[in-house]
This record gives sequence, C-alpha cells and structure tokens, in this order.
Amino acid sequence: MNKQSDLSSSVRQNSKTDEAMVRNIFNKLFSKHETKPPHDIEEAFSLLFDDASSIEWHKRENIYEVMFYSNGKEHIARFGKDAEMKEHRINLKPNELPTHVRNSAEAHGEIMSSIAVYNQLELSEYELIFRDTEKIRYVIHILPSGEVTSICKL
Repeated sequence: MNKQSDLSSSVRQNSKTDEAMVRNIFNKLFSKHETKPPHDIEEAFSLLFDDASSIEWHKRENIYEVMFYSNGKEHIARFGKDAEMKEHRINLKPNELPTHVRNSAEAHGEIMSSIAVYNQLELSEYELIFRDTEKIRYVIHILPSGEVTSICKL
C-alpha cells in the first residue's frame, strides 16, 4: 500500500469513529432513560394522581421521580422505596401564585418561573426564579406566609 491509500484508510476509519462517537452522544442526550417503578410505588402514585397524563418515571439513587401533567400543569413527584411520596412540585404561572407571595418576589424583580413545593402533602414553600433590572437571575424561596427565606444568584 502506498502512503496515499494508508492516509485515506486512516481518514475513513477516524470519520467512522467520529460518527459513532457523535451518534452515541446524541443517543445519551436525547433518548429517554425511563425506569419502571416497583408496583407499590406506581400504585401509590395512581391513587394520588388518578388523572395524570404524559407520565415519565426516572430513578435517582433511592428515589423514584415521576414527571407528569395533571389539570393542565406540569408536576414532579418523588417517591421513596417505601412508596411514600416525599416531595411534590407543581409548576405555576406567576399569576397563579397567592398575591402576598407574588408581591414578595416582585419586590426583587420580574418573576420568570414559579413552583409550589410540597413535602409529602403539605405546602412547604414556593421556589421562584426572578431577574433583576440588570437581567441577572436569582432563585428565591418563599414560605406560604410570604416570608422570604433565601435568595441565591444563579
């Protein structure tokens, strides 16, 4: 073989390797790595959210996380191995927040997104992302009473 065909062969081999690597990256990024939860967890979820749709399960360490829609809102619920719901989050539009919570956040800037956070079945806080007049984003945690508990720059 001459140097030209060796080079062409090497380029083809590298090209195939690069293609395979890119395909692998895209598969990891865009494929769904759903996990089917144990029956008791799936049953506990169904009892709490019988109208859920677009259900996607994922396992993270010892927690089963489910993303779904209910009543036109996106939800995330986390269940332990004991089939107890540990946390439930609901994405809300800013105008769906209680007025005093919205006012607490708007005192700091423009609300970009808002989530109601429940520990088990009790509302524990609101987690919002806002941006200030310089377009810098922050996460703010607000108790149901309207008291701000933390603000962190993102």
